[in-house]
Amino acid sequence: MSTIRLLRSLSRFLIACFVVASTVDYAFAEATLTTATPLAIEPAKTIRVVLSGAGFAAPLRVWTSCEAQVAVVSVEPTQATLDITTAATVGLGSVGLWVATAEGPSDSIHLLVDDLPSVADNGANHQREQAQEIAALTGVDGTSDGPLSDFYRFRATAGQRIAFEIQAQRIGSTMDPVMRLLDSTGKQLVLADDEEVGADGRFAFQFEQEGDYVLEVFDSRFATGGRYRLRVGDFPIVGASMPMAAQAGTRVQCSFVGPDAALLTAREVEIPANYPYESWNVAARLPEGKSSAWVPMVLRPTPPTLESQIAVSSEPIAVPVIISGQLSAVNEVDNFVLRGTKGQGVRVAARTRSLGLPTMLQMQLFNPAGAKVAETAVSESDEWSFNFTFPDDGSYRLAVNDLLHRGGTNFGYLVEVGSVPTFSVALKPDATIKERFAVEVDQGAAAIDLLVERTGYEGAIEIGFAKPTRGLEILNPRIDAKAKEGRVYLVADKVAGQEWTAENFGGLRFVATAVDTPDVKVAVNSTGLRRAKRPTMPYPAAWSDGALSVAGVAASPAYFSFEPAAPIVFARSQAVHSASLNLKRSHAEFKDAVTVLPFRQAQHWSVAAKPEKDVYAMTWTRGAEAVQAVQAEQVQFATYSEFKGVGRIQSHSLPVAWIDPLKVSIKPVNALVVGKPQRVQVELQWDERAPAQPLKLAWQNLPAGWSGAAIDVPADQKTATLELIPSLDFTGASASIQLVATTTFAGQPLTAMSDAVSVN
Repeated sequence: MSTIRLLRSLSRFLIACFVVASTVDYAFAEATLTTATPLAIEPAKTIRVVLSGAGFAAPLRVWTSCEAQVAVVSVEPTQATLDITTAATVGLGSVGLWVATAEGPSDSIHLLVDDLPSVADNGANHQREQAQEIAALTGVDGTSDGPLSDFYRFRATAGQRIAFEIQAQRIGSTMDPVMRLLDSTGKQLVLADDEEVGADGRFAFQFEQEGDYVLEVFDSRFATGGRYRLRVGDFPIVGASMPMAAQAGTRVQCSFVGPDAALLTAREVEIPANYPYESWNVAARLPEGKSSAWVPMVLRPTPPTLESQIAVSSEPIAVPVIISGQLSAVNEVDNFVLRGTKGQGVRVAARTRSLGLPTMLQMQLFNPAGAKVAETAVSESDEWSFNFTFPDDGSYRLAVNDLLHRGGTNFGYLVEVGSVPTFSVALKPDATIKERFAVEVDQGAAAIDLLVERTGYEGAIEIGFAKPTRGLEILNPRIDAKAKEGRVYLVADKVAGQEWTAENFGGLRFVATAVDTPDVKVAVNSTGLRRAKRPTMPYPAAWSDGALSVAGVAASPAYFSFEPAAPIVFARSQAVHSASLNLKRSHAEFKDAVTVLPFRQAQHWSVAAKPEKDVYAMTWTRGAEAVQAVQAEQVQFATYSEFKGVGRIQSHSLPVAWIDPLKVSIKPVNALVVGKPQRVQVELQWDERAPAQPLKLAWQNLPAGWSGAAIDVPADQKTATLELIPSLDFTGASASIQLVATTTFAGQPLTAMSDAVSVN
């Protein structure tokens, strides 16, 4: 192994170690699902699958990302046996499986739907002389044994073509597999390491002589425990379908690109309607073949266009358009003429590596005069794009080529020319973020952290379920305008007939809608999160993108409460009220802080909290539309907390007394003389529950021209004297006077008005 390869292997090993260290399991006793045996299930057949893990207990609930019937045969603490039957409409490729116990759900594992029968690595095949016998049409589920190789012996006839494929990192394994094909003497015929787009490998070989041959499999990092699926069969080696995109619910005539594309005939493929994921796997099988390969086809609302269809048309291409093409020769440049409309903004984006193709597509746009006006910038991203606004009507030429000027049967590409996305929403890409939630009945909840990327839209965004989700609701679905992050709370629904129960289990996804333009919707994705958790898997399976698993669990006892540090007293005249609350922990293991929610309060009220250890300084604010004279005997607020990984939203009610902290009374006033100062006596009375505070007294709403200076009154003074001067030109027989006192109560501004008094 070369020095460069050793360094690369070491770096991958260190990354994998870091990921394991940063994604340790949560402290609660949910089931841990590690793997399945076999790793693959044959389509439309009942296959017995044994799950391995920890914390399994009956009744065990199972959920799959595809349509399937699952029967639980037996459950033991570290393994569970299932009979799984996929629907006939389920395509080949990766699917997800989750389990849940009474404690909550597990993380997902990958299964394959594969038309090859399965056998298991026997664990005693670490020498070429001890190679495990397999058929030349089989799938082997194996595990890396560190520095030891796994050897498999099979027989081939003269002229027979056999294909070999190993899937490891594509199914979530950390293994970096290498395959060596050996003849009966141990001579190496083929060495297959990384593909151009990943660590997994594949190849096909035509055997000249009949005889026994051996395939060696090992981890290039010599790490122990990595799972792999070795596929040996007569399937074709293909890179992508042609077209590479389609509309759900349609029939598409498909051909293929890749090394064995010439061996395949075009066939019609039916894409299921209402398919929930971004891509559908298209199977490819050689004529008279017994096993298949599969490649992803992107699902889009725009009908796809083939490069060959554009070549025979003399008309410019209308936007939006999705183009499937192929760079068949070295240095090939494909050109497409787009019809540009003045002021129209477009994004031109390539899809190659995420479809399993090695192409690094460089794109350039030229205006009608032939001048280059836009191009992709080379970056660390595998797939590039650019945005452009057409300055004038006209025909614009889009030129595409491989950055390294490569070409060949496998150098396909997909180009999407459409409107510029104005925002995107993703699950926060942090390896510690959960994708599974145990939600208790009644008060159960889950906090979902979201990241918003804005590229033109700055308005509010509404988060909703991608499809109706029984028993759950989103408590605070709106992300504020201009916000770059958001946290939404899932809560157990209590609506009659739709209640969340301890038996509920399934997956959910979110969709984000622009509030100002409701026709603009985007799926909430988790590509960044999946990459953070599995950096060796740069393109997660379509079924895992944005997917969360949620299981119902029984309600648990309360583990904290709030108590007022002193009796809660609110002033009727104040809009803002404060109080100090002590967090009382009733469970010794509960150590976390509690989040006071700014919503789910009484109508037109809001609340905020500043915690200092277990003392919470609370502030309630009454909106302008709230009833002014408040007499409620309880003050309410809601909190979110997590204990052992399980969240809950809890409502709290505490007794409150409503008072008028300060009364201001004007003593009887003698007859006033216009233009002459008059001393007016004032009485100040503080409620016994309101500590006296310094205050300012001032006249309020005096007749025109009347005057009188405001005065400051110390806290210990119960009376005060103010001067009042009637206007010289006042001609009335009497007038109304009134005082206002400004002070504080419970740390908030307080205003107290005297009654209006009539004077002669």
